[in-house]
Amino acid sequence: MTAKVIMPARQLNLVLPLAHEATDTRTTETTRRRTVRTALRRLETMPAGDVFTAGNSYLGLMGQAEHSHTDQARIARALMKRGHAVDGDLSRIFRSHS
Repeated sequence: MTAKVIMPARQLNLVLPLAHEATDTRTTETTRRRTVRTALRRLETMPAGDVFTAGNSYLGLMGQAEHSHTDQARIARALMKRGHAVDGDLSRIFRSHS
């Protein structure tokens, strides 16, 4: 003898509302003071061969914040002291010819 069980059909809601409202990705408004101080200290003490790569990286990091012109200028000044030329919009540096 075979028993047949009738199972109730389950209705699944495959499109569930989000538990939170989705927001656009945004950058922070300013750069942390500690990040700027660390960047300046590292740029002053690192070997000359690494300054070009690290300098461009730090300028890119500072450029992501909305209110970071002063921080970018401080990084640019430190790079110019190390002998590099800085682009006018403070977004990149050029290799020194030494």
